[in-house]
Amino acid sequence: MQQKIIFLSIFIMKLNYLVLILFVCPICIFSQNSTEFLKKANESLEKNKFSTAIALLDSAIKKDENNHKAYHARAKAKLNLRFYSGATADISRAIELDNKNIEYYNASAVIKILTGFKTEAIEEYTKIIDIKPDDIDAIKARGQLYAQIKMYKKAYSDYNKAIEKNPKDEALLLARSAVNFSIKNYQGAINDCTTIISINPKNQDAIINRGMYYYAVKKYQECIIDFDNLLIINPKEGDAYIYRGLAHKELKAIDKACADWKKATELGYDTKKWQEENKCK
Repeated sequence: MQQKIIFLSIFIMKLNYLVLILFVCPICIFSQNSTEFLKKANESLEKNKFSTAIALLDSAIKKDENNHKAYHARAKAKLNLRFYSGATADISRAIELDNKNIEYYNASAVIKILTGFKTEAIEEYTKIIDIKPDDIDAIKARGQLYAQIKMYKKAYSDYNKAIEKNPKDEALLLARSAVNFSIKNYQGAINDCTTIISINPKNQDAIINRGMYYYAVKKYQECIIDFDNLLIINPKEGDAYIYRGLAHKELKAIDKACADWKKATELGYDTKKWQEENKCK
């Protein structure tokens, strides 16, 4: 019974493909070259008709085996269908045919990230930077990957380069603050958050991160001030109550600490441990 089901599934898949070919065939009368097939395929891609696009791109590549744009487009279609090995093969062929095309290396990096090959994705972004040293998007992306695999010094270097070009990029500054904290450059982490807050006083991520950094370096009063400000912006931020409570505890203000933890509990956060340890009523 199981063999019959498998056979039937394969038959249906083949039948669907034949239907696609039959759908494409009328175009064959008018589309005599690879470029025309590619144009029709791109129209299908825009409509998220990925299987149709692949069938058209198969024809484009049959017409011209060196059409690197067709390989790139087919890689995108296969990627959207989660056919990662096929997408990898196609983008590799596109790069073979045009090894100076930044868009192709970007696509290759994305595929590698999605398939868990972060180190290989870094290599792709490095190739982009070799071709175009001031490509900020590639530098940012490489920095993020370095941070994810805990190569913090390299991440820090990339973030620095990107921030030199975009000194008011809040996301970049926040990312660098996290890297600074990871390499125990606590003042650098605090400074990055301070810069963000000077640009955008309502950036909640920067305020909460700076508050936590202040707590880590035992600047409890500064920590409390940051969480006071955060709670004015967002009174339902439970982490703010938790960290402000911890800072109050370090300053021996147990009643204030307990009040904050109780409020966090009301918001759905688990503060039982701290409340029990400090005998909150």
